Amino acid sequence: MTDQTYNIGLKEVWQVDGVQPGTVLHTVGFPTPDNVFSGGFLYTSKDRIQLGLVVGLDYKKGNVNPYELFQTWKTHPQIKHMIEKGKCISYGARALNAGG
Repeated sequence: MTDQTYNIGLKEVWQVDGVQPGTVLHTVGFPTPDNVFSGGFLYTSKDRIQLGLVVGLDYKKGNVNPYELFQTWKTHPQIKHMIEKGKCISYGARALNAGG
C-alpha cells in the first residue's frame, strides 16, 4: 500500500491592463531543488492573470519553503514581464491530496 502524499498549492490573481486573453503556461521544476516536485501555471483572461505553484510536501529536508519558492518562481523572465505592471488583487493557498 502506498503512503498518502500531499502538495501545497499557492495562487494569486493579478489585475493587469492590456493582457492578451487566452495565454496558458505550465512549468515544471524551476525553482525547486531536483528532489522536490513542483509545477506552475499561468492563465490569462480579459484583465486578469491567475498564476500559481504547486509544491510536493514529500521532500526529505525540512528547509524547503513553498512560499519563498513561489516568490522566486515569479521572478522568472517569462512570468515577471507579465505581472510587473500589475497589482495582486487576491491570493490563497490550499493543501492538495496527491495520492496514496
